[in-house]
Amino acid sequence: MMAHALPREDTLHLCSDKDHSKVNLALLSYPYVSDFEEFDPLMHEDGVNVVPIRDYQSLEGFHAIILPGE
Repeated sequence: MMAHALPREDTLHLCSDKDHSKVNLALLSYPYVSDFEEFDPLMHEDGVNVVPIRDYQSLEGFHAIILPGE
């Protein structure tokens, strides 16, 4: 496979769990959403932890919940 610097189509390949030393944001991953590139700046912000939510789980303990949409 050739290495490249292009962004992945879906940035939610990143997996994360809550980190109690950071601000935890739950990002709901709807089945029909294909591009989460606009959330890249949040994912790389110091002190912020973005947790993609793909399945049913409690949202307790998150500081905010992001509902992607237009």
